[in-house]
Formats: sequence, structure tokens, C-alpha cells
Amino acid sequence: MAFEYDPPTALSHFQPGDLLDALSIGAVVLDAQLCVIYANSAAQDALAFRVNQARGRPFGDFFRPIEQPDRVSRMPLPRIPL
Repeated sequence: MAFEYDPPTALSHFQPGDLLDALSIGAVVLDAQLCVIYANSAAQDALAFRVNQARGRPFGDFFRPIEQPDRVSRMPLPRIPL
């Protein structure tokens, strides 16, 4: 039985995170329980967390409830006639 050699290709050292890190928009990867698996640097900057701190935590932990606005006006929005 002969062993076949597969020469390395340009994609042989490719990691999925490399593609996500190349994006200029935030990308977060969640598991089936909606816990953070990975977040690219744009997402980490926008959501103010680091992936090593967030990995395994529920994604919802990184958002405030709507009932507790922060620096948001409580005045109703004006109605715009159509």
C-alpha cells in the first residue's frame, strides 16, 4: 500500500477565525445554548468585551435590559405624518 503525499495548499494553514478577523464589521459565533464561542476584534470593540472573558458566557449577558436605559431620553418620539 503506497502512501500518497498531499502537498500543502494556500488554505492548509487556514483557520476559520482568520476569515472573521479580516472582516471590518463585528462577528460573534455562538453555540447552541447561545454562549459565545468566538468574536472578532470589531465585535469585541463594539461590545466592549474580550473573547477570553466572554467565551462560554451567554451572549445576552453583554446587553442591558431595556427597562434600565442609560443616558437615553425618556421623552416619547414625535410622530411624523406620512
